[in-house]
Amino acid sequence: TLEIWGMGGRTMHDAGVVIDQPMDAVEVMGIVEVLGALGDVRSAMNRLVRLAAERRPSAAILTDFADFNLRLARHLKDMGIPVVYFISPKVWAWRGRRVKTIRKLVDMMLLILPFEEDFYARSGMSRVKYVGNPLVDELAPLMQRAEADVRSELGVGDDARVIGLLPGSRPGEIRRHARLFAEGALAAAERLSASVFAAPPEGGKARALADTLSGLPVRIVPGKSRELLRIAHAAVIKSGTGTLEAAILGAPAIVVYKANPVSFLLASALADVRYAALPNLIAGREVYPELLQWIKPGDIAEKLVEVWDGEKRSAMLNGLASIRDRLGPPGSLNRAAQAVLDFLDVLPA
Repeated sequence: TLEIWGMGGRTMHDAGVVIDQPMDAVEVMGIVEVLGALGDVRSAMNRLVRLAAERRPSAAILTDFADFNLRLARHLKDMGIPVVYFISPKVWAWRGRRVKTIRKLVDMMLLILPFEEDFYARSGMSRVKYVGNPLVDELAPLMQRAEADVRSELGVGDDARVIGLLPGSRPGEIRRHARLFAEGALAAAERLSASVFAAPPEGGKARALADTLSGLPVRIVPGKSRELLRIAHAAVIKSGTGTLEAAILGAPAIVVYKANPVSFLLASALADVRYAALPNLIAGREVYPELLQWIKPGDIAEKLVEVWDGEKRSAMLNGLASIRDRLGPPGSLNRAAQAVLDFLDVLPA
């Protein structure tokens, strides 16, 4: 019988994990933003280290969240607790020297991006496995639905052409992106006879988006970002996981990102990659156009017009199909779970 405990959120709790440390206490992004949460981060780390020392688990499974988890892995290694890491730190993107630390601290790495296997092979880490991407599983039911059914759910006519806006979920992202996205999309929509929709998370963040877009003819569909991508003729997406969702769903898009200026300049100086969007990194070329930091609404409008019809749109759709092929079939979480069970079987009793 497996007993599983640790740090997580509601989804893990509902799956039967004992949550000893809530994840939301330490879930922040951005170099400047993290500084304000250092007290909560330190408290969470100390609690998990103490619990690991008391309970001595057979193994620890760490997921993403590199700055926190690599520090935690060091403590676990000192206690002789084997470490499996699911969803690699983005060492291929910046601070690549961390791969030396990973080789020392991580016993097995489970990967969700296909290009990561080659990266780790070049870095001399042998116990790695690409298990597929969980988004392929999550999005499979939506991909199987008829587009007419999804349009009906969103209240969109069968012949309406839609520009979808995904400006992000955090308050700062909504503040920096939403009106910029909307003004650019509306300028394009006038030329393309299109309607503009935006999809924030449900709840208070939807209200924040509505306030930001007040006075603009943009229809808001809270909690329906994936459905919006499914029916959008083109989308404007904040750089992040949403870009990969769009690629899997086959949605033509442009990728836009504005950060805290200090965070952006620091990240740009440290970055080791050519592209910001995950689909472009998987493809090894620019499938989705990228507009970063210093952007005007007109820049967004021009890119939307470019991908609306014609050769650039066809090339983009072919690129998205190739990306989906590289990601592989559904079943990533089952493959990851089996890899962990196999790992536990070979550990000394």
